[in-house]
Amino acid sequence: MSDEPRNPDLEDSIEKIDRAIGGDHSEANIDALKQAVNFSWPEIQKHLIEEAAREHGDVADPYEPYWTTNSDGTRTLHASADAWWLKDFKREDVLMALPGVVIMNTKLWHVRSVCISYRRAYGINEDEDCEDCFDKQDIEAHIERFPEGQFAAQLISGPNAGHCAGMATTMRASRPPTDPILPWLEAIGGMRLGKHEADGDWLYGVEMAVHPGYRGQGIGAALYEARFALVKHLNLRGMYAVGMLMGYRNVAVDALKWRQKRAVKKLLAKKADRYSTPDDRYKANTELEDFPKYADLMDVREYGEKVIARAIKDPTVTMQLNRGFRAAGVVTEYVDEPAAGDAGVLIVWENADYET
Repeated sequence: MSDEPRNPDLEDSIEKIDRAIGGDHSEANIDALKQAVNFSWPEIQKHLIEEAAREHGDVADPYEPYWTTNSDGTRTLHASADAWWLKDFKREDVLMALPGVVIMNTKLWHVRSVCISYRRAYGINEDEDCEDCFDKQDIEAHIERFPEGQFAAQLISGPNAGHCAGMATTMRASRPPTDPILPWLEAIGGMRLGKHEADGDWLYGVEMAVHPGYRGQGIGAALYEARFALVKHLNLRGMYAVGMLMGYRNVAVDALKWRQKRAVKKLLAKKADRYSTPDDRYKANTELEDFPKYADLMDVREYGEKVIARAIKDPTVTMQLNRGFRAAGVVTEYVDEPAAGDAGVLIVWENADYET
């Protein structure tokens, strides 16, 4: 059981939360409840688990199931469904906090959940064969090779607390972005980052993925900020990556006349609305098939150049440019990704604080 000193501020918050749940809906108690749900929920849960174990006396590990004997001689099993992640969660490991989510360096206890969120981001089932997907052993190898360069976005509240909503993989490289860009697998040296150079002065963005159920909540932006912070911390020249042109086979919204554009945007909204019925989404998909795709109108290099010129909004690259990267050109035949025509845009972020 933890020997950490009792935290009066935490216990005060718990008392306020208890009062709010019990019917005292004063502004202070409601604020305490929101604070706990958004940022302090792990600490609240850990406190309650350890407090319960403390009340029962000699419990070796409150995060493992344990038995107590009641006054009538019967025995009671105590176990917390959340203990599997709370036991390893430490606030000092948090790099950045969002409402209900924290960005951390990926730990071994994150690995399985990171793999799941990574596959979900690409629409690949957990048991589906995928030669180009990182598996559990790959992620473990990344952590061993370059622990501070691996990132997980972990949920800390809600029904999926403990699981990861996103991930990012990086490595260090001496090869600058001005050199010819190698195909992805060759550039990283295989699925276990064999080309990572411990003294490389550039951070190479190997992969980033956000679970589709948690997009639009700032997780991707936070993962970028965590990587920029690492570049500054390590005094690297900067970071570069190839942002895949994931909108290449989407409906050519930016090439349509305004009436068609408005109709397409309505269909896309219906398709994305989580409250739409399956029939509504199916009809929206069917109707969208009648509109031309960017791939029908131009080759992928022209598409990429228009994205760079801001004439077309790409769901991945435009977002990356809005995060502070500059576009350094279109890269074709980078990785097998049909949705992007196997192509992307070289994106570069220079460290203004770099010291030689």
